[in-house]
Amino acid sequence: MARNRRRKEEQAVFVPRQPEERADLVIFVDRDTRESKYKYHLICDHPNLARAYGPCLSPKNLNDYIEILGNRIERVNQIYSKYDQFQKNGSLSPQSISELQRDLEIIGIELYRNLFDDEFKALYWDILKDNVKSVLIHSEDLRIPWELVRPSKDEAEDLFWGEKFELARYPKNLRMPRTIHVRKIVLISPPLSQDSSEVFHRSSAQEEFDLIRQAFSNVDFEEVNPPNKQAIEQLFQQSNSFSNLHYFGHCRFVQLDPDASCLILANGETLMAREVVGRLLGFASNGNQAFIFMNACASAGDNFNFSGVNGWIRVFVYDAKCSGFIGTCWEVSHFAACKFSAFFYNSVTNSSGLMTVARALKDARLDLRDLYPGDPSWLSYTIYGEPFAKFVLQ
Repeated sequence: MARNRRRKEEQAVFVPRQPEERADLVIFVDRDTRESKYKYHLICDHPNLARAYGPCLSPKNLNDYIEILGNRIERVNQIYSKYDQFQKNGSLSPQSISELQRDLEIIGIELYRNLFDDEFKALYWDILKDNVKSVLIHSEDLRIPWELVRPSKDEAEDLFWGEKFELARYPKNLRMPRTIHVRKIVLISPPLSQDSSEVFHRSSAQEEFDLIRQAFSNVDFEEVNPPNKQAIEQLFQQSNSFSNLHYFGHCRFVQLDPDASCLILANGETLMAREVVGRLLGFASNGNQAFIFMNACASAGDNFNFSGVNGWIRVFVYDAKCSGFIGTCWEVSHFAACKFSAFFYNSVTNSSGLMTVARALKDARLDLRDLYPGDPSWLSYTIYGEPFAKFVLQ
């Protein structure tokens, strides 16, 4: 009784900060320090369902999610490793694809069951599931792979959220633009090594960059060469040096210290997230809000991935106040990384300015899923920004 009364009181006084335009479903995620749980408030903008719901509490304690979320991400990376091995030895079959896909579905179902209480599950399954097309996650918690959530009820299963919804994440206390002005795109792709894999990487990078140039045929480009630390630092110090930054390479993520996460540059040099402060934020001066695409692809076993991306989210979303940030939640293959960016950029440029970034990202996921069945890379991509933003070429 006391808990229900407290919920009604919290709902009555809850006035969240939100973008001017909302998705069909907005989920505000907070941490309830008294209960030590995630707390969800929901606002549904569907004409027949317009109302606020909540708060709903997570069934687990906050400390439990460190292990729960880390374990699921590691298991997804293991699925990627299996897929990569099947590809290398030529044994990828319809049966192995089915097994890989089912392993991913099980992880998504486990996430759904661990993240939401019975109240939310009933609300989702009975009301929201068939009436929502777009979802906006309003949260400062960057650990939850929302795209991977897969609702289930008894023997019935829904689609992954990244498969079903136009899904975006929106940072608290920031306003991100709905118009992304594209005037100059900077391309960065450091070499990986001196072995045979470098030839493959350079070929993939060149293909990706050629596809981006085709998508933005009337836009200025600059490819950082050589892509070493000095060149990147000089680029970042220049005011309005780019409107879009596209990185294709590796990132080493440091789970215990996300700001120590680093980009792997030429000659084995690294650039840590914590180093991009002060004058290295010059590119964001004078109100320049660049769009950032960190397409960090990883080879199986390299232990380089974009899982968590906390450090770079702080740099580009909160410090540089970018117009949007696309990154990955786990390892992705070279093939998938190259094709995904092409799918995304073609969607936003071939739609006469009508395609939103959230819709383009969803479509790119589905195209990648169909192109490489069994590869979990398609669900790895996530976007931080205004879901209704559109690209405008200058």
